[in-house]
Amino acid sequence: MLKAVIFDIDGTLWQTGASYIYSYNKLCDLYGITNRKTDEEVLMGLGIRLELLLEYLFPDTEKTNELAFLAVNYSVEYLKAHENECCFDGVCNLLVRVSEEYSVYLVSNCPRLYADTFMQISGTADYIKGIYTIEDGEKTDNINKIAKETEGKLLYVGDSTEDYDALTDRYTQYFCYAKYGYNTCDRYDYSIDLPSELSDVLRRIEIKERQSGGAPYRVFSKGDNQITLIRKGNDLSYFGFVKCIDDRFNDVVRELREVCDTKLIGPIDFNTFYSYRFALDHYDLRLYPDLVGERELPFFLQNGFLFHQEYVSILAEADLDACKRFDRIALPSEYSIKELHGDEVYSYLDDVYDVAVSAFEQAYLYEPIDRKDFIDIYVKALKQIIPDMLIVYHLDKPIGFCFCYEDPEKRFYVCKTVAIKSDERNSRVLSVMIKGTFDMMKQRGHKDILHHFKMRKATKPFNLYSKNILCTKRYTLLEYESDK
Repeated sequence: MLKAVIFDIDGTLWQTGASYIYSYNKLCDLYGITNRKTDEEVLMGLGIRLELLLEYLFPDTEKTNELAFLAVNYSVEYLKAHENECCFDGVCNLLVRVSEEYSVYLVSNCPRLYADTFMQISGTADYIKGIYTIEDGEKTDNINKIAKETEGKLLYVGDSTEDYDALTDRYTQYFCYAKYGYNTCDRYDYSIDLPSELSDVLRRIEIKERQSGGAPYRVFSKGDNQITLIRKGNDLSYFGFVKCIDDRFNDVVRELREVCDTKLIGPIDFNTFYSYRFALDHYDLRLYPDLVGERELPFFLQNGFLFHQEYVSILAEADLDACKRFDRIALPSEYSIKELHGDEVYSYLDDVYDVAVSAFEQAYLYEPIDRKDFIDIYVKALKQIIPDMLIVYHLDKPIGFCFCYEDPEKRFYVCKTVAIKSDERNSRVLSVMIKGTFDMMKQRGHKDILHHFKMRKATKPFNLYSKNILCTKRYTLLEYESDK
């Protein structure tokens, strides 16, 4: 369970930018510096260590102990003179409330005098169990000292990528990004726009911890349905496990929405679950480290889990030469292919639905969905992207489709879904659809493609790609055998 909450200081608990500007100008006056940085340039140094800050602010001035001493003391002088303006709203009450349930620590790159001044001004010294500043070592080392001391999970609240990078154990150490601070950070487990919102973050963490029972995996259940999400740290890479897979999946999805704040749309099966997570995280590859399924499988296979399937998402450069072998494959005359782009897709969603119902009905964790809901969901999703689609017809009946689109940030092409009706599956139809996918990718001007695969065993269907494989993401589906 969560044992400690650690706070960065500058930009997280108080706003000290004005004190930096005051100290800088006092030092410039003292040392006769005329070529001064603007206020905006001074503020760009917020959050970095003192010696680096002085190097940035005074590149042509000798870095003496006196300079460092005066820089800190001028800043503290300003803070004490403006103590009613320094702390972010609600910070003092927040520290008091948090200390009632958790051990509270301060960890910062600032000098100790800064931290002591904060506690003096805010009146929170009695609620803070420990303080680690630059005199105590690197931020990462200081956080690890706290982790060892508390022997439990911890939450670090900060406002920069440097703060996030200070965490070394992504399973036991959470990071909450204080968006109201001075810096930016695009990697975090939670975020807050105001200090008061931290209470809700702590509540959400406690719910997840109770669900997991403190284990290195988290169990979400509803009735007889159960999904266990195995975390490789806080990086959101999961293995999935199910029990009673014949029951409807939507109850579990609903539960996941409540607990994980996961936004999902259907129809959904296990593969769709992960590909949507990837999309909703803006295809941030850093959040989904490469997985090697075999490394974790032995433990679970020895503890009552039966291996079913493995899914792979691969981002790689397409091997266009290898794809040429599909050029000679043609469908019989009773088959036809329709290629659709953009708004053209809307008129064919009934055909897409007919294929999807048949193609996915045997999939593990498949949640049926009625036609109206399916079309409404697709229409909503398509508004966010510019879709490309291939639909294959046998006579006048749709039998397969391929749904693709360009990554909204235009970094690569996404092959989201390839589906063929269960009674029409054959290698010829699949090959033609794969060829069409790569043709549409080229039309969009891309060479890198994100593709989702379903595999019955841990093989590597990478022969359509060059050696320039940027990453692979693997998800393993197992069924829990409760009689073991």
